[in-house]
Amino acid sequence: MKFKINITQQLIVIFFILISSSLQANEKKKANKDNKESIKKGTILAKKVYERPDGKDSAALIKMTLKRKNSEPRVRTFFSYTREPKLKTQDVLIRFLTPSDIKDTGLLTKDKPGDNTQQWIFLPTLKRSREVSASRKGGRFVGSDYFYQDLQDREVDQDNHVYKGTGEVNGQKAHILISKTKDESSSVYSARVQWIHEKTLLPLKVIFYDKSNTKWKELIVHKMQNIQGYWTVMDSTMTDLKTNGSTQLTVEKIKYDIGIPEKQFNKQSLENPSALKYIN
Repeated sequence: MKFKINITQQLIVIFFILISSSLQANEKKKANKDNKESIKKGTILAKKVYERPDGKDSAALIKMTLKRKNSEPRVRTFFSYTREPKLKTQDVLIRFLTPSDIKDTGLLTKDKPGDNTQQWIFLPTLKRSREVSASRKGGRFVGSDYFYQDLQDREVDQDNHVYKGTGEVNGQKAHILISKTKDESSSVYSARVQWIHEKTLLPLKVIFYDKSNTKWKELIVHKMQNIQGYWTVMDSTMTDLKTNGSTQLTVEKIKYDIGIPEKQFNKQSLENPSALKYIN
C-alpha cells in the first residue's frame, strides 16, 4: 500500500523539523553558556579557597588516631610547623613525639610554584634523611590514611574546576566544587569533590577519586575554630573507602604568626629532633 503526502503535509513536517532543530540548538547554546559559567564560578571559588588567609607561619601540636578493622586505635602526637613566605610557596616540617617507636621521625615538605614539591623523611633509626621520590606520591605517610601528596600544596591551575551549586554538610551550607586533574602524572587522584563552607571557605567534606573515577577516600571536618583571626580545622577524619581504615587529626594547640625563620626549614633542622620548639 502506498501513502501520498500532499504539499501542505510536507510543509508541516518541515516546519516541525525546523522548530525541533532550533530548539535543540538553543538548548545546546544554553548548556554551553551554563557550563562556561560553572567553570568560571568554580575557578573563582578555587582561587578564594587557595588564597584564604592562614597566617605567615604556624606551630601546632596534633594528635593522630589510626583506626583499623579488628585492631585497637593507635594514637600518635606530633608537632607541625608551617611557613608561607609568599603565595604558592610553603614550607612544612612535621616531627613525631609519641609513641616511642616513631618518636623523632620527621617530614620536611618544600612547595614551590608549579609541580615542584620536594619532600624528605627523617628516620631516627637510620640517623639521616632521604628524599621522597615523586613516584611515591601515593605512598602512605607513616602508615596513615594520608598520602605524601595530601601533605603537599596543590595550586589552582593544576586542576579544572567546576561549580556545582550548594549543599549541606552536617546542617551547614556549603558550595560544591569539582576539581579534575589536568596532568595525570601530577596526582594520584583523578578528581576531588569539595563541599566548601560558605563563611570560612574551609572544606567541610572532600571526596577523592582514583584513576578509574571510583571513590577512594573521604575527608570529613568535625570542628572549626577561629584562632587569632584565622579559621582553623581543629578536628577531621580521613577515611579510606576501600579498606575502611581511618586517620583522625585533632589539633590540641596552635599558634599563628610566630616569626619562624626560613633556616628552620632545611635538612639540618629535619635531622635535628631538638630543633623547632615553638610551641609547648
